[in-house]
Amino acid sequence: AAMGDDWPDLPVMRRCAFACAPANAHDEVLAVADWITPRGGGEGAVRELCDLILVASGRYASLLEEAAA
Repeated sequence: AAMGDDWPDLPVMRRCAFACAPANAHDEVLAVADWITPRGGGEGAVRELCDLILVASGRYASLLEEAAA
């Protein structure tokens, strides 16, 4: 997975398996993104991507429980 918001990020985003962009990314970046976060850059977009990956991998609940201990 890769997340980008501007032109310099496009080469990596085009080569990765899962390209993500924050809601306020450049239009060209939004066009190649597989997933666009509801939040913008600087507003929690990376946290949303991290949570998505952790949930998809089945690790979210156990890591949250571990952090709360």
